[in-house]
Amino acid sequence: MSPMAIVLFVCLAAGAVILSMAVMLTPPLARRQFGPQLLLHAEDLTAVDTDAYTPPRGGYRPDAITLQTIQYGAQDWDRDFLQTFTAPVLAIMRVRENTNLEMARGYVVPSVYTWLARQPEIFAGVYTMFFLTEASVSEFQVVDISVTGDHMDETWTLLRRRNPINCRTCGGSVSGVSGGPCRACHSPCTGFEAGWRVLEIRRS
Repeated sequence: MSPMAIVLFVCLAAGAVILSMAVMLTPPLARRQFGPQLLLHAEDLTAVDTDAYTPPRGGYRPDAITLQTIQYGAQDWDRDFLQTFTAPVLAIMRVRENTNLEMARGYVVPSVYTWLARQPEIFAGVYTMFFLTEASVSEFQVVDISVTGDHMDETWTLLRRRNPINCRTCGGSVSGVSGGPCRACHSPCTGFEAGWRVLEIRRS
């Protein structure tokens, strides 16, 4: 084996080790990251007694805000998981553009609702969302996502209870992936079956 091939092999092996260590460390690091947030929002969490399933209706222009997703990696799990919170995030964005926040109340904790009421409305246009990190903490699953667009760069923390996700038509167990059919009654999911709520929004 040539010296160049040996160097290349060592570099690839080292990269694989670093990547595997990063993957193994991510859940504990994420749990430590989300733990203080949950403590900070203890009062908000008392309001999250049930998951939010029903899409907000009426009063906003569906074509005013669009949301494109970016995924780093082609794994089906990543793509499906990203889709579980696309629908509620998009609905909240559209309500913010319309400034009729009442329709989004069910998808945010009380402190976020108050925060949104003090923020200027966002602009119509195309926004981008991508997944940052996730962890299971206590009885919740928690994720951080990035939402960026015209004059806006935000990090959202969303959470849902670690309960089975139920089809709104028949009550059967579903993944919550937007458009994915229920295995029991074959009704398509709207994405709101996933039950996510916004725990925190941080502006960069």
